[in-house]
Amino acid sequence: MKGKKILTILIIAAIAMNAIGCTKNAGKELLQKPGNISSKNTSSNEPLENAQTLDTFRDYEKTSFSKEEQEIVDMAKNSIPKLAELAGKEKAYYYNALNTVILEKPNASSSDKYKKDYYKVSIDMLPAYILVNKNKKDIVFRGVNDGRGMSSKEIENAMLNRQEENVRLKQKSMDLRKGIKTEVKNKLQKKVREGQNITDKDVLDFVGEVLEPEFKYMRVDEKKRAADEQVISRPNPKGETKFDREFYRVKCSFGTLLIKPTFEEKDIYQLLFEGKSGDIIFSFEHLITGTVLNDVNSKFR
Repeated sequence: MKGKKILTILIIAAIAMNAIGCTKNAGKELLQKPGNISSKNTSSNEPLENAQTLDTFRDYEKTSFSKEEQEIVDMAKNSIPKLAELAGKEKAYYYNALNTVILEKPNASSSDKYKKDYYKVSIDMLPAYILVNKNKKDIVFRGVNDGRGMSSKEIENAMLNRQEENVRLKQKSMDLRKGIKTEVKNKLQKKVREGQNITDKDVLDFVGEVLEPEFKYMRVDEKKRAADEQVISRPNPKGETKFDREFYRVKCSFGTLLIKPTFEEKDIYQLLFEGKSGDIIFSFEHLITGTVLNDVNSKFR
């Protein structure tokens, strides 16, 4: 998500499991969930309550479609020749770069021909969504930000440009994070090894340590940051989903962080909640490279 303004989203409320809308509205970033899922097709000016709501984390674990739906998904994926190759280069930035999909079925009562006669396929990292005719004879691409028509080549070029930018930002984000402290991380990893109790304060201290460069770089207000941070939930072995069982959920200035009790950066994910659009789960690497990208006053620019 490029831009000339800081795009950091401050999340005020905790994520409610049944409050995530799966509808993609015009002008919003593509947000997704995988599996055997469908939702009502709604126009961009219809209220959110008309859309089917989904359980974010449960839906993220689904991986199967019906035979008919899988054919549609396969057609969509195969319509972009380099998709699998490009996805391999993007996987460091997403929880599930290629397999996380929203499939919206045709709505027979719609007056819009694309809503009436086409499946809508949304895939994690694509700059466009894919419309597949229910008769499987036509495929149309629409940009997720502006709804304009795109070709498969334009989609591939947009992804290549983004990947080149990511390579540039990766080095800058590494420079930003030189000399980061690890005292809290080491202490918590020792506690895990010895089976000691991890308190909410321990987890928040870890967030403060691991995100210290981002907080300073983005000039996040220290008092507001401390007041807003909270542990939303802790790993629960009896939890319904993998996220319930294996992750701390922590609200902070950079969204909701999903933190495994390994307390390693590679095991941190970032959930962005944008209300009408739904959710997307990024890796920690996306968060730190995005920090550099989003701050136009960066000393690295």
